Amino acid sequence: MMKKRILSVLICCVLMLGCVGCGSASEDTAKETNQAVSSDAATQFDEAEISQEEEFFVPRTDERARTNTISAEMKEQAKQMEAASYQKLPDWYGTSPNGKYEFGWTCDGVKPYYEEVMVQEMAAEGFNFIRVPLDTRLFFAKDTSQGPGPHFKGNSDNANLKELENLDELIAWCIQYGIHVCLDVHNTPGGYMIGGDEEASRELLFTEGSAEEQMFFDFWDMISARYADVSTNALSFNLYNEPPRFLEEEQYVRFVKRGIEVVHSYTSDRLIFVDMLDYAHVPVEGLVGEPVVQTFHFYEPTSFSHANFDLYAGINRTTPILVSYPILPVSCALQDEDSYKISGDFPKDTKLVMYMAIGNIGGTFSIKADGEEIYTRDISRELIEEAGIGMTTDDYGTTVFNSYESETDPLRLECTLAEDAKQIEFCYRHENPVLIWLELNNLVVSTPTYRTALDAQWIDGVELPVTDAIIDENGRVKLRQDLSEYEQGYQLIEDTFQVYHEFSRRTGVQVMLQEFGAIYTNDVNCVADYFDDVLTVCDKYGFSWSMWNYDGGDFSYVVLDDIYRRRGATYEEVNPGRYVPLELRKVFQKHMQEL
Repeated sequence: MMKKRILSVLICCVLMLGCVGCGSASEDTAKETNQAVSSDAATQFDEAEISQEEEFFVPRTDERARTNTISAEMKEQAKQMEAASYQKLPDWYGTSPNGKYEFGWTCDGVKPYYEEVMVQEMAAEGFNFIRVPLDTRLFFAKDTSQGPGPHFKGNSDNANLKELENLDELIAWCIQYGIHVCLDVHNTPGGYMIGGDEEASRELLFTEGSAEEQMFFDFWDMISARYADVSTNALSFNLYNEPPRFLEEEQYVRFVKRGIEVVHSYTSDRLIFVDMLDYAHVPVEGLVGEPVVQTFHFYEPTSFSHANFDLYAGINRTTPILVSYPILPVSCALQDEDSYKISGDFPKDTKLVMYMAIGNIGGTFSIKADGEEIYTRDISRELIEEAGIGMTTDDYGTTVFNSYESETDPLRLECTLAEDAKQIEFCYRHENPVLIWLELNNLVVSTPTYRTALDAQWIDGVELPVTDAIIDENGRVKLRQDLSEYEQGYQLIEDTFQVYHEFSRRTGVQVMLQEFGAIYTNDVNCVADYFDDVLTVCDKYGFSWSMWNYDGGDFSYVVLDDIYRRRGATYEEVNPGRYVPLELRKVFQKHMQEL
């Protein structure tokens, strides 16, 4: 099914959009550590020109690259934090600052260095864990103000002290405010997450003996040495984010075991997290018995969490697509005397975009507005040929088009209302009504105030009745029928999480949810319901969790730019230019208290 393939593609290409601000050292920290970056020096991260005379680029094996600048006082305080080990995790509720997760890229409103204000905010909001995504290139490149081009041309011979010392600051601030830090390699040569040639080169990281593999382990060797004297109660490592689908378990197990050896050669009890296979979805049986915690990521249903990365409709930030949660079991087959109806206030110039993936050729698709036919289109052989979709003959001798098998985009049709309407009806008629059918897979309704997507659902072994949808003034969708047992909502989440719970119960391996989230374009109340369901199931199974992401981007909690404000949200300014949605804060703090 095309829709299932779309969800699979979205899962595989989870677009981690967003990044984070960071900042300058406090006066006290600068006095205690003469290598710490001062307030004046931190501003240099904003400058494209970096003085060649500054001694911030040193050999990776130099003692300055392998010795942190965190004060002795903070290291003692780290030991007093709640004990953390691969055998038992504290109750953690976290998020991700993203300022250093991709070299050469940033979001509007964020800074390329960490700031204490961000850590203060996190603590005030109740977070006690942060997963810090990093790009190894930042720590090996001399000029981090410019992007690396299609491939990183550098090496791991030298280290960037500015980046390392800013990371020291982040860890020290987090210790001060009682937040555990987990360093995560999100991008690295041969193992990038973000598209293009970099994505195509990901197998290089897992090729034994490759330069890309060596650079990865050089990074962890440097980081493990640098923080060897920081308690694991305060600091843990996530070796590598979302191993790709093509990776064989045997390859991954070898890769992870080498990483464990590198890290534990410096701190034998360092807590190590390992993302599950298949983009952090499939438990790794081959690592059972190893001293690691396995982590999973959850964005299902992706048609909700990634609504405006919809492969049919594209991204539109001015009038974004709204998808209601739970995802409703909308039926799609137009056949016999059936028709599909939507009700609401649809003003003149409302645009309807329809996508059909499969159906019989030879019938007439039509649209009625308040009972009056306003649009017809023959689904002819010529139309399907023009769309480039493959055709075949079914068991009844009728010609069928199928974009699933031909691996093409669905047939796209559109219509604009000439008058206001209250009800719109979609029909497919043929002189032989027994054999004719057409799947209306996706419908996007665009008005001056919203764009709403209705996606057809397939449920194995279930023939859904024809559904009628109601769209309210905010673009949220309801059904006239009660089909809640088939919704993609709480039950989908519980069924998925139960697999990880059973794996943990059977093997004794600790499991943590280290990524979940939802795009800002959806209605905030739907997002709050989704987060509440995810965290309710985490509570049920005792999973600690971390949400993607904290600030700056499509999935952010703290808003830095008006473009990322969540629809319908009430915001509180927590620091100048930094706003928190009260609806989501309420959900998070509810579950922080329940743990």
